[in-house]
Amino acid sequence: MGLKEKLQELSDTANQLSCLKTGEFILASGVSSSYYFDGRILTLNPKGSWLIGSIILELFTDVQIDAVAGPAVAAVPIISAVVVLSTLSNQNVGGIIMRSQPKTHGTKQSLEGDVAPGMRVVVVDDTCTTGASLLSTIDALQASGCVVVSCVCVLDRKEGGVSALEKRGVSLVSLLEIDSAANKMKPSPVTLGTR
Repeated sequence: MGLKEKLQELSDTANQLSCLKTGEFILASGVSSSYYFDGRILTLNPKGSWLIGSIILELFTDVQIDAVAGPAVAAVPIISAVVVLSTLSNQNVGGIIMRSQPKTHGTKQSLEGDVAPGMRVVVVDDTCTTGASLLSTIDALQASGCVVVSCVCVLDRKEGGVSALEKRGVSLVSLLEIDSAANKMKPSPVTLGTR
């Protein structure tokens, strides 16, 4: 199954699982919205997890990456899928989790996983609104000497996240987008030029 087919299958799976909810919602960013994307329903689903992990690995087949990283809790299933699937393709990509609060004991670190200066990292999350959670993960990784190659989210809400990331010199690849006319998910036009 190629990238285009995987993206369509991911969209179909998101729709079958009713990941897109309509109504009035307050998002983590504090913004009010008429829809909510419950990404965890998709990222914690066996098929959804496999599709997301394999799509991310395919996007970076021709680019050397050492790890995927993202904020707890939303990115954890995505990171896990990529790490496990990477062993099957001999890409051997590690995982790094950004804690919501640094540890108050032990090493008092904010990043969990094998982190070393010079690592090439892709930052992942289920949803991007303003880009704040991606940016805080980028800050922590760069402070540890890592190189952020790109960011990937399952859904970009198109509310400023892309431009906030571009100001930092980092691109964002979104796997899905909303077909507002049908109140459904559809594949994003992911281009292989993002590799």
